[in-house]
Amino acid sequence: MSKRKQRRKCRHFTLDDRMNIASGLSDGLSIRDIAYRLDVSPSSVSREISRNLTVSRNPTSICPRSNKCAKKDLCNKGCVIRCKDCTKVKCISVCPDYPALLDECPKGLAVCNSCRRKGSFNTCGYTKRLYLAKTADKMAASRASDTRKGFNLTGEQFSLINEVASPLLLKGQSPYTIISNHPELDISVQTLYRLVECGELSADNFSLRTKLSRKPRKGFHPRRATGKILAKLKEGRRYEDYLKFMETYDGPVVQMDTVIGKQDEGACLLTLHMPEVHFQIAMILDTHTSGSVVNAFDTLETVLGCDLFKTVFPVILTDNGPEFTDITGMERSCIDPSAKRTHIFFCDPNRSDQKGSCENNHKHIRYVIPKGTSMEPYMQEDINLMMCHINSYARKSLYGKTPFQAAKNILPEDFFLLMGYEEIPANGVNLTPSLLKSRISQR
Repeated sequence: MSKRKQRRKCRHFTLDDRMNIASGLSDGLSIRDIAYRLDVSPSSVSREISRNLTVSRNPTSICPRSNKCAKKDLCNKGCVIRCKDCTKVKCISVCPDYPALLDECPKGLAVCNSCRRKGSFNTCGYTKRLYLAKTADKMAASRASDTRKGFNLTGEQFSLINEVASPLLLKGQSPYTIISNHPELDISVQTLYRLVECGELSADNFSLRTKLSRKPRKGFHPRRATGKILAKLKEGRRYEDYLKFMETYDGPVVQMDTVIGKQDEGACLLTLHMPEVHFQIAMILDTHTSGSVVNAFDTLETVLGCDLFKTVFPVILTDNGPEFTDITGMERSCIDPSAKRTHIFFCDPNRSDQKGSCENNHKHIRYVIPKGTSMEPYMQEDINLMMCHINSYARKSLYGKTPFQAAKNILPEDFFLLMGYEEIPANGVNLTPSLLKSRISQR
């Protein structure tokens, strides 16, 4: 009998956790499946979703029961005409049952994330409940901050503190000295500092000798913290280790990076580029996180198979982005967890030129998806079509050949069939935003 997985305890949800929750909801996973991924109880995930939902209602939505509705005189004017046929007053503005009807989703969904990428989402008139990771994180942080605002003091305590502490602060005494000599105040030194900072006392910050001369503390910076974590994890995988590895290795190397859409959205592209033939593949990620990158690797290995994945992506060179922190997850095989499917190496910090071929090839993606464009509407089929056009574009560096033609000389034919990539005729190549706009508008 397998040992039950030990759940983590006493931890708040982080932004990365919330992105995993949003990604799971978009994929149609159950609360229990999402909780298992995060090593928490299902009730914790359920409470998190219900507390931090973004609810929006279209005030002009059509009533779901308008065809069968026979209500009259909702405006109490003695009218005998059915309210839905009235031209003077909109029935939805006076009907007491209308708001409740908008909450009755015909699909029975409590959260609309799984419908968000479908065409029916924009035309749906029902109340929309979305769990958005960044919005949820801000709501949780605001709620935690609000609970810590203010002072748990009575009016009499405020008066006593002001009468005793303010004159002494104006005389140059420190808060520590005042609290030590006056135990009747019954507050901490930090509370006295906060009272002065908030302007609750007659004395102000100018009464504190050293406060204004101190430099503000450096706050927590997630990128700085991620850099420290990566520094330990990438021992033996730095660029200098990559150069030593290449002295004895005579095989293909793939360059990896991400292409970001809107800054306030999580959706982005994971790109894998083969510099020898300029062939590049791209996979849509719901969130710009390490978990999404590992999931993309697992999906790619499942499609290609373990042996073909190792043949096409034996060595990968990437940058130091926070989405590439799960090195173990990227390197281990999802088919055989005890085996290694690839070797990951990292460029030096701020040296994008060490994988310049991949960076340069991104300009073709930007021709179709300009910088700052949201990637939320796109599906993997759209991205595959875009990459087919990009890889069918002749290059001067390949002496007039296309990446497709060059890649077919070194890659197995099964790779193109399994990936669903087909070469586009030269006259049919389209590297403009119109390539994908027409597909999105037809949904």
